[in-house]
Amino acid sequence: MIRRKVPEYLAVLLLLSPLLFINIRSSHEWGDDFAGYLIEAQNIATGYHYYETHMVPQDYMPSYAPEYYSYGFPLLLAPVVKVWGIDFRALDTYVSLWLVAWGLLIFGLLRWRFSFFTSVAFILIVFINPWFLKFKTEIISDIPFSFFFTLSLMLFLKRQELSRWVLVLTGLVIAFTIGIREAAYILPVLLAAAMCLQTIRVSLHGISTEAWRLSLRRDGTILIATIAGVLVANVLLFPAPGSHIAHFLGLYESPDMSLTFLSNLDRYTRLYQSLFHHEAGRYSFMLYYSTSFMLVLTVLGLLQLVWRMTWEWIVLATYAVIVLFFPYSSQGFRYMLPVLPILMICAALGARSIRLPAGMHRYTAGMLFLIFMLAVNIRDIRAICHEQGMTIVPGPQTEGSRRMLAYIRTATAPDALIATTKPRAVALYTGRHTCLIPKDATAAFVSHELSRVHPDYVLDIDQLDRNAAAGYALYDQDSVVWQSDGNILYKAKGRR
Repeated sequence: MIRRKVPEYLAVLLLLSPLLFINIRSSHEWGDDFAGYLIEAQNIATGYHYYETHMVPQDYMPSYAPEYYSYGFPLLLAPVVKVWGIDFRALDTYVSLWLVAWGLLIFGLLRWRFSFFTSVAFILIVFINPWFLKFKTEIISDIPFSFFFTLSLMLFLKRQELSRWVLVLTGLVIAFTIGIREAAYILPVLLAAAMCLQTIRVSLHGISTEAWRLSLRRDGTILIATIAGVLVANVLLFPAPGSHIAHFLGLYESPDMSLTFLSNLDRYTRLYQSLFHHEAGRYSFMLYYSTSFMLVLTVLGLLQLVWRMTWEWIVLATYAVIVLFFPYSSQGFRYMLPVLPILMICAALGARSIRLPAGMHRYTAGMLFLIFMLAVNIRDIRAICHEQGMTIVPGPQTEGSRRMLAYIRTATAPDALIATTKPRAVALYTGRHTCLIPKDATAAFVSHELSRVHPDYVLDIDQLDRNAAAGYALYDQDSVVWQSDGNILYKAKGRR
């Protein structure tokens, strides 16, 4: 069985291989999350505590980022950073490898239910996609997390067929997935809930069967292995101060949760459609069909999952509730990426449920649909390939930014504290301690909050919104000590 599937996986690998070469860049935008992950990866690679990020904790803008990220993604980055350093061509290629591996994994998930052609068609529609070609240049945890979440889901779905040691491995995989992002806690929670419901059902009927006891032992093995893996990782291997998950739980504060839910439902529906909405030039009318097709197919398949009450639907619904009640939805579709494979299952189910006109062969209709969905992307993919030659994107690698960061490294004291709108990126490239200037706050508010940490310098980066840093510096009457290419470094008045 496995040997028979090897040629299929090789074919899919060949079809996905362009992802390894298109849009591999040697620079990164200012971002800031990427810098936090890379600092922690450097710490792991050099033997330091991974959570020592040189950033002064702040509580005045909780939606910005946690004090430190969980160990999982930095641990995956550490070997690359150890060998190549902060080399974005190597890092982009590495993330692209995870994207291809995730695509192969989803192909396997689809292949459980659908034909080879259907599985390949939806892999190509989703992955040979301008959105992914751009997104994979972001050095953030979404793609590796989605890979491990999908792997955990596949093992979870097949758990009744696995041997004891593979069940233990399943628990460890889930534990590591939690180590990348805490949202993966939904899997052991659902597993524990299933065990409780099975026990209650058996108790009510008063019948204890051997099949039930075997199922309970299998689920219990996974759950125990997961708990053990989480405890070993967090207590022995990667201990960190405080509760990392508390930061995210604290973000679930909204004056109207129902309004947040409905607003996010509308937003993420549009974002899902935007995955298939690209620049089509004079043929822009095609976009109305490409976005509508995928949404309609997904809804049709979703109704089938709901009707059958499958585990895929339960996982999708549970994860979606976490995202839809989250009041910060400005990060695009990335928060929903882990359940994209389930949405792809829905789309494939929806396609299979459509009754074609008499005389039209299903394979012919599927091939026409595939060609149409790929044709919509051609213009954007060509533009991305052309722009790849522009090796420096606006960010820390531009000439002006490098001069600015070099000045900070050489002209400021090693223990200097710098206030900036991009504290992680500045800390990564300078080794200085940093604190956050929130972009949308008044200068008076920023001055009041930062008076508790007393920054030595204020950095105004030209490529970013200048109102925050410059406004704060002017409000406190800070003096200019260096400026070039629009970047300004102020000496904070009355500081140490």
